[in-house]
Amino acid sequence: MEICEKSLGPNHPSLAIALREEAEIFRAEGRYAEAEPLYKRALAIQQSVLGSDHLEVAETLTKLAQLRQQTADYAEAKELYQTALSIRQNSIGSDNAFVANILCDLGSLYLIQRKYAEAEPLFQQAIAIDKVVLGPNHSEVSAMLGNLGSVEDQLGKLPQALQYTSQALDIEEKALGPDHPGVEILLANLANLQIEQGEFSIAEPLLQRYLEIERKAYGTDHPDYGRALEHFALLYLHQEKLDQADSISAQAVTILQAKLPPYHPDLAGALQLRATILRSLDREQEAYALDAQAEQILKLYVERNP
Repeated sequence: MEICEKSLGPNHPSLAIALREEAEIFRAEGRYAEAEPLYKRALAIQQSVLGSDHLEVAETLTKLAQLRQQTADYAEAKELYQTALSIRQNSIGSDNAFVANILCDLGSLYLIQRKYAEAEPLFQQAIAIDKVVLGPNHSEVSAMLGNLGSVEDQLGKLPQALQYTSQALDIEEKALGPDHPGVEILLANLANLQIEQGEFSIAEPLLQRYLEIERKAYGTDHPDYGRALEHFALLYLHQEKLDQADSISAQAVTILQAKLPPYHPDLAGALQLRATILRSLDREQEAYALDAQAEQILKLYVERNP
């Protein structure tokens, strides 16, 4: 990066792109604190040199919003997404894949925040755009179908959820292969839907594939690997394999505590799941302490996202 800056100068648009790309590497590795200043510097260069309504500015705003989403700064993430969406709609119109991507990102943000009724029309709009622009079997369409499946599940529409999630997984497996990181979330979502129906024998091999993909892609100390372990803990809880659920949930909590900020709701969720498992093992005092920790985390989260 130093060589690039000396060659191009401190305010060159190509330097901004290089900074953004380096930030993307850090973000993929879960090194969020290191990614943030790189995104911000890239954005400052682009706004100064290219103007605040340039498409490269929209791209960097989107990446920074994704970082904010990962660190549970949801209010700021929403503002960044909406600014990026406005730039793109004003520059290139509404019926294109770039706009569809931000609609999907914003829908994903609402999904995390459990604002399902707000997320549903965004995913539906994004899917309609991309089916026309990219074709019905494109990976972007499958990603949005998967998200829409999650929304329908939370809205109590299980048949639609299974339909959309299965369609999405079929598209991705044909395009990428069954062991590609791009299918990981769909495997997890489809497994959870099968767990809801009590189809544990169908869910378990899906989760095994999911866990192995995460291990190969990120290693065993990444937050996404910890989240994959949580899914297994939930399966074992439903199967009443409590000792296995206990062990794997403890591992998940350890990873998430080490890697996520102390106000992240995913950490609270992992603690609450572990508390449920401990209660099933008659370890009430330990469960109570974990619930108290989770409550404090959620309080911090609400303070940051009023």
